[in-house]
Amino acid sequence: MAIAACVDSNPSDIHCGCYDTYDIKARIIATPDAFVGSTITLCIGTDCKEGIATAGNAPDSGDCGNESTLGCHWRMGPGGTVLIHMGSLFEYQTLRDGDTYRFKVERDGNVLRDFSRSVVYTNTGRCDMNPCVSAVLRIDPESPSGLTCTSRGCDNSTATVLLNIPAMKSQFKLTACWNDICDNEYMTNSPDSAQLDLGDPEDHSWAFYELRDGGARIRLLFFGEPGEAHNGDRYRIRVEGVGDPIQLDQPLDYQETWPNGSECDPVPCKHVLFEQ
Repeated sequence: MAIAACVDSNPSDIHCGCYDTYDIKARIIATPDAFVGSTITLCIGTDCKEGIATAGNAPDSGDCGNESTLGCHWRMGPGGTVLIHMGSLFEYQTLRDGDTYRFKVERDGNVLRDFSRSVVYTNTGRCDMNPCVSAVLRIDPESPSGLTCTSRGCDNSTATVLLNIPAMKSQFKLTACWNDICDNEYMTNSPDSAQLDLGDPEDHSWAFYELRDGGARIRLLFFGEPGEAHNGDRYRIRVEGVGDPIQLDQPLDYQETWPNGSECDPVPCKHVLFEQ
């Protein structure tokens, strides 16, 4: 998401800048072994940047361009796919509706993905009397190339789960799970928040402890890739503090939306709200 930010380092000289011109997640059909060593090219019009896919400490994730080039990371996805995430900055003054984005992955002369799309930008503020604009692209193996589309992302968390509980009297342990992926954090008995590693590591999930009249509430915001969220996903929350543990264990189905139209978004955004 692009942000208009001003820094008042000198009262007579206010500096302003836009950040994260593009946020692109591309899923390609490839194994990590076939993907590592690939050249990833992203062009906006004739302005192109390149990165090389390298393995990280774990064999199922790594980088594909540093922050000065693509700002690119990758991880293994389900079903023999690799998910590539790119987010960086182009000079926003040069961007215009109709700009063509071209995304290409090739290794040893073999093209793994060659995709292009002309975009209509999302306006996210103003800087120096010019609009800050952002393009959010989700490129799936089924995404058609050559279209002109708006560039809106999914507005909500994939799941918002609310668990009403008594107000806690001391520190407590919170465990949250999405299917078989779990993480836990200790939280205080005053309003608190904790980052959880569930789903997409680029988009951490969050848990909030909120005081309410006569009690409290756990609010879990789960951010996952729409292509990895499926009806029947099981969400679990366990609160361990004073007395017996408080638990939620619930399979959920999602509502689907297509913010750029079903032709441009072959994989819909998914969201569910559940309260207990």
